[in-house]
Amino acid sequence: IADRKGLAVLDPGQAVPRRLVPAVQGDAVRWLLASRYDAGRVLGIGARLAVWLGVVDGRWQVLQRLPSGGLDLDGAHESGAGQWWLGDRAGGVQRWELDTATGQLLQHRQFGTDDGLPVSPGRATRVLGIGGQVYAINGAAVHGHDGQRFRPAVLPVLPGLERPWELTVLQGAQGTFAMTSRRVWWRPPAATQFRELPALHSKTPGYASLDWHSDGQLRLLARDRLLQWA
Repeated sequence: IADRKGLAVLDPGQAVPRRLVPAVQGDAVRWLLASRYDAGRVLGIGARLAVWLGVVDGRWQVLQRLPSGGLDLDGAHESGAGQWWLGDRAGGVQRWELDTATGQLLQHRQFGTDDGLPVSPGRATRVLGIGGQVYAINGAAVHGHDGQRFRPAVLPVLPGLERPWELTVLQGAQGTFAMTSRRVWWRPPAATQFRELPALHSKTPGYASLDWHSDGQLRLLARDRLLQWA
């Protein structure tokens, strides 16, 4: 449970959450990113604090506290076990490499203009991954990382895409899903093309979030309802 004073967890069978991070005003953990490579690891990020969480003796614990350096997260992609690419609303991209067992920060790198990635002060850089490729999106400009530096790139075709800076992309056993506040796409496993899913008929159209939940279900939060992939 992420809140504006830190982080807590509700253990099975308990009625009161147990605090994982002491309640300190301003130590909000705003994002919880579950590892695709280890079901027992989660990266939590806030403006002042980051935490590497793991299951120890059947209970979630903080394995490592890390300074977040004021990161205002705008999209994330885990390209390998412990390797996280993080977009920043202030511009630029960070790459963190963590020891998955302990959460120790093994390497931290900031990518910007010298790495082929244009950075405009005050303009967010969004990060996402599709098919093993890391993309950084700054406004309508798209760059991909080639293993050494960022270079101009083209996203896979998403029919009708108008707002690339809003993209969220999730990959799983049912395929690859992409979302903006106005549209949702799906690429089935082994397929090469995305197709747009039918829009909702609603008085308040639009989408807020798309995520895998701990029960293995993919859920889409629309403006007026919660939808589950089936």
